[in-house]
Amino acid sequence: KLASAFKDVIADDSFDQAIEFIAPYNPRHWREAKFRVLEADQLANHEVVITVQDITDRKQREGELVAQAHVDDMTGLLNRAGFTDKAQRQIAHARDGDLYLVMIDVDRFKLINDNLGHASGDAVLTAIAQQMKSHLRSDDTIGRLGGDEFAIILSHVDKDQAYEACNRLVASVAKTPVALSKDKSVNVNISCGMARWHRGENLEKLKHNADMALYEAKRRGRNTAVSA
Repeated sequence: KLASAFKDVIADDSFDQAIEFIAPYNPRHWREAKFRVLEADQLANHEVVITVQDITDRKQREGELVAQAHVDDMTGLLNRAGFTDKAQRQIAHARDGDLYLVMIDVDRFKLINDNLGHASGDAVLTAIAQQMKSHLRSDDTIGRLGGDEFAIILSHVDKDQAYEACNRLVASVAKTPVALSKDKSVNVNISCGMARWHRGENLEKLKHNADMALYEAKRRGRNTAVSA
């Protein structure tokens, strides 16, 4: 990249060139090199000033801003954009059949909001997010897509393992009342629909299949997990 930027500024001296790169032998540090032509009367008389500065702090701030833009403020999970980005990258590197998408929503969540208030609804969503974090593996991808809709990517699992993970989560949520205040709590349930990824399928197709399984879980009476 440095050599390419140098050639570009020689070829066209009407504007400066700048390139960002990771510092050699120190992958946590970033540098920016700027190229500017001082003399360009003749091809043999090009004088180029190269200025290099440390931009590690700036790159870290940029990374933090990107990360914040992909996080759901209330639950601390990935938001829709963050989950979609990570799920697509996982699909790109998955092997046929060893990745599952799980779609989850809270059973009768509207009644919780209507009868107990939106603050109680937020407490329920936060509690369920914590249940997901504690019962799933650290490398599982968990996101809140909006409202009471959650999604999980389970990678390097077979059907039995994915189904067990979903059932364990359903059971844990059902038996753990959500505290709303010092002396008030509410019992909640979730439904899960899971779909296995097959080579050639994109995320939208996988999500459609998982959504169909989730609808079937609702049809069966909720508080359960169904595989597509």
